Amino acid sequence: VLVFEQRAKERLPKYTHDKAELEAFLLERLRDEATGTRAEKPLPATDVADEARGSRTVLIQGESYQVGYSYEYLVHTANHLIKANKLKPSDCPVQVARGKRYLINTKPKHSNNVPFRAPKVLSNGLYIETHFSTAAAKDYAGRLLDRFGFSQDSFKIE
Repeated sequence: VLVFEQRAKERLPKYTHDKAELEAFLLERLRDEATGTRAEKPLPATDVADEARGSRTVLIQGESYQVGYSYEYLVHTANHLIKANKLKPSDCPVQVARGKRYLINTKPKHSNNVPFRAPKVLSNGLYIETHFSTAAAKDYAGRLLDRFGFSQDSFKIE
């Protein structure tokens, strides 16, 4: 945790790191590796808007959505679940990973009261955290579908 914390401070000097959050993140990654629940190939770290600059089409359970930025993978997935009457305020807070961070909440705050870094408002007034790399946004969109009973394979990018 100390080494990770030091490297995080070097690479992200403006971001304040909560030691407990870093520890939870590392424990989650170690558990995923130990249980084999992590994706078979590692996801590349990319900038949030890299891959999605310009227009792409996302298919969620056969419905297509146009996206200009990768954070929209999450927004469209969540709004799709709202439209399907799966994601409601009573489901909040929604976590798709271990730790203190929420993906969706009734207010733009995590469990430790830290504000979302890049909140977006969903169609039913809930807030979704969108401060993720392109790879993480794709991963969390799949996890969100899985959390509400749909296959992660129902999320595709064309």
